[in-house]
Amino acid sequence: MFRSFFFVLLALCSQQLVHCSPHNNKISHSLHSGADDAKIVNVNIEHHEHGDFVRIGEYFNGGKECKGQRCIVRDNENVRTGLYFVVNFDRPLNKLPSDLTMNITLLEGHSLVPEKFKFKLPNKRKIFTAEVYCGITSKKIDASKIKTWKIELIDEKGDIIATLKNYMWPANM
Repeated sequence: MFRSFFFVLLALCSQQLVHCSPHNNKISHSLHSGADDAKIVNVNIEHHEHGDFVRIGEYFNGGKECKGQRCIVRDNENVRTGLYFVVNFDRPLNKLPSDLTMNITLLEGHSLVPEKFKFKLPNKRKIFTAEVYCGITSKKIDASKIKTWKIELIDEKGDIIATLKNYMWPANM
């Protein structure tokens, strides 16, 4: 009897425990109520070296970067090595409005001062891709030192149309 009661209690509480997991670190918001609102569904943080972005086409077109089907934006376009936030949307990028800016705000190490990075998304976007590589290449950032982050997609009027933050982002910021 006690054993079955324990399993029932465990089953009921497991739903609450899932929300406390450190792996459930994303809180997604679409800030408008229309059906056409974009949502950021996932973010991966990856370190990439210069060679990760070199394609064979570069050797034939004078060294100009060939991005293929990827949308890659960097805070310093001349440097490819750095920390990249790979942001996935719920739809292809060409279905998003034009003149968009992506803001990434970080709290790093023991600092309580947020660092903000801005990325202008290109208006001409590939048809099938639904992800953006936002590269912080202007300074060296160790991914293991990032305490928390927030990503905002901003339209041409300055309105936030989608946001995603990890579970540790302070409520008062």
